[in-house]
Amino acid sequence: MTILKSHGFSDAFIEGIKHMYTNATSAVQIKGHISGPIQISGSVRQGCPLSITLFTLCLNPLLHHLNQQLNDVQIQHRQQKTAVVA
Repeated sequence: MTILKSHGFSDAFIEGIKHMYTNATSAVQIKGHISGPIQISGSVRQGCPLSITLFTLCLNPLLHHLNQQLNDVQIQHRQQKTAVVA
């Protein structure tokens, strides 16, 4: 949640995200039969529109750090050198 706070998200928004992901479960459907609840204990929810945004926000500091630390690589037809592409 530190990353969300560093991007300026309000405490209320962060608490809402925590609430959505606390005790989250999923189920699997096979041939019309639905399994019992499966606890989601890590990562972001597959298919949730918010997941890609949360993943991107959390990945960004790592990419920035790697870009600062790794040797630059020239990507064809680009002026700026970069070490990480995601």
